[in-house]
Amino acid sequence: MCLIFLALIFESAAPAQAQTDLSVEFTAQPTSGLVPGQPIVFTVTVTNHGPEPVPAVGSNLALFSSDFYDQFDLSFGSADCQGYTVFVSDGDTFHFNLVWFPTFQDQGALAVGDSRSCHITLALSNQAPAEWPFSFGVADSFDDINPDNNISTVILLRGDVAPIAVPTLSTYALLFLIVALALLAITTFARTSRPRNG
Repeated sequence: MCLIFLALIFESAAPAQAQTDLSVEFTAQPTSGLVPGQPIVFTVTVTNHGPEPVPAVGSNLALFSSDFYDQFDLSFGSADCQGYTVFVSDGDTFHFNLVWFPTFQDQGALAVGDSRSCHITLALSNQAPAEWPFSFGVADSFDDINPDNNISTVILLRGDVAPIAVPTLSTYALLFLIVALALLAITTFARTSRPRNG
């Protein structure tokens, strides 16, 4: 269903292409101390720096997240913007992308100097690694005149991954251990070096 939806949008979007400079800002709250089931609010903002507006009809402007696999629990999620969907890819590797079309339906054209934001809430899954980067950016299909500011990245850190504890000994315990090992070595040596009778 999502694939058909995306194909229809891109097919109707192909004719128009604004020659303009877009920038993307991507934030997350919170970014550290994350635990499974915790909601993370992502905010993606696109700004048109000109010189042309991005039209509402026929624009091929789409913003994609970086690939993700099982870092988020997709049974829990919401977004406050139109033109948002989750894209499933099963090409070389099975993964997901968040996709937002900022000029979709009645959102209207993105005029020069204007910004538009989308707030997306996802829950962390228990499969998420201890640390990973997550990005949002303008799709390659949009021919931006300044692609240097087309992507923004946040670093997400789990807080419930316990570090491996390395046991330590006090100075006295270490001394006792050394003396005990030395006595054991001396006793073993004395037993093996004693001449046998007979």
